[in-house]
Amino acid sequence: MLPAFVFTSALMAIIGSTVTESQEASQVTGLITLPIFLPYYFLSFILQNPNGTFSRILSYFPMSAPLAMSTRIAITNVPTWEIILVFVIMILFSLLMIWLAGRAFRQGMLQYSKRVSLKQLLKKESGRE
Repeated sequence: MLPAFVFTSALMAIIGSTVTESQEASQVTGLITLPIFLPYYFLSFILQNPNGTFSRILSYFPMSAPLAMSTRIAITNVPTWEIILVFVIMILFSLLMIWLAGRAFRQGMLQYSKRVSLKQLLKKESGRE
């Protein structure tokens, strides 16, 4: 759960540093929380077939992985390699989100009252070597 907390926190930090109005931030946050709660919406599918393709996809997707994997672990035996793989995926995506959050804060501080686009976040900084 710790990598999931870091991932979600960094994602929320990116949203906070790239939007200009609180109403816009709440709308985007609503869209971000929807994938996090996907395992709750599809709980009956996960309970019926915990090792099925759909349950595994939810377990590998970083935003729904904590709830989906926790549910699967609670109701069936999940292979150890799968738990480790999901943990590694979560750590990698957490590090990616922390890096993007740092870039978003840097660019957001330089562009007061202007939105920072995803293209600007991913663009290589010129002038740095």
